[in-house]
Amino acid sequence: MKHTTTFNLPLTDLLTFVKRCCHENLHDNLVALRDHSHRWIHQEGSQDRIVLAEHVLAFIRSIQGHLAHEENTFFPMIELGARKGPALYPIDDLIEDHAELIVVMHKIKSLAGGLEVTPDMTSDCVSYYEKLLDLERLLLNHIQIENQILHPMLQKIS
Repeated sequence: MKHTTTFNLPLTDLLTFVKRCCHENLHDNLVALRDHSHRWIHQEGSQDRIVLAEHVLAFIRSIQGHLAHEENTFFPMIELGARKGPALYPIDDLIEDHAELIVVMHKIKSLAGGLEVTPDMTSDCVSYYEKLLDLERLLLNHIQIENQILHPMLQKIS
């Protein structure tokens, strides 16, 4: 028997949760990871490490663009719809963005050897991998909450 969970959380409260928990945590992680990536590029190190850091920086820009689109366009549209009635939400576009972000996260993880920490790694490398693992966790949480809770809720009311 399939177990389903229903949420009776008002849409505006769910949106506040997504903004405060998902987005703020992602923004904090992205800033720390961006700074660490810049340090890696400017330090002496292997070409593989520099390539990884450059891919991570490009990925950070993609995520920031996605978050900005949600925060500046999608969320205000939801808030307006909550006050004035349902609207047509660009859910399919956001789900497609989420899928693309997952593909790039997997590529970065592959470039980083699966983000497996080995005994010979420096503490700086371990710290970088931990930030990438945090990014993966935060990104997947963001995507799951939006794709599995927020978007279905919006589809019901539009």
